[in-house]
Amino acid sequence: MASALEQVLDALIENALQHGAGTVALRARATHGALAIDVDDEGTGIAATDQIFDHGVSYGGGSGIGLAFAQQLTADQGGRLLLARRQPSTRFTLIFPSTP
Repeated sequence: MASALEQVLDALIENALQHGAGTVALRARATHGALAIDVDDEGTGIAATDQIFDHGVSYGGGSGIGLAFAQQLTADQGGRLLLARRQPSTRFTLIFPSTP
């Protein structure tokens, strides 16, 4: 799972650096038997109509596979990748089940 977690975090950080603005912050916390990691940036956010997890969809000139890949990889590991906040700045929350 560590490799999957690293790949997903890499995709989220790269997305924040390319499409967000300002500081990119990561915050990890334990919650209900899971590890939750928030990835925030200080950009203007994501429009309510943007379908950012759809494969091949890009609103910023990218390939449109990064977030779709990250969400699928997370699901394959029994976790969830959520767009926790669209505006005023973006927050993704990655939830991975804790291992015993």
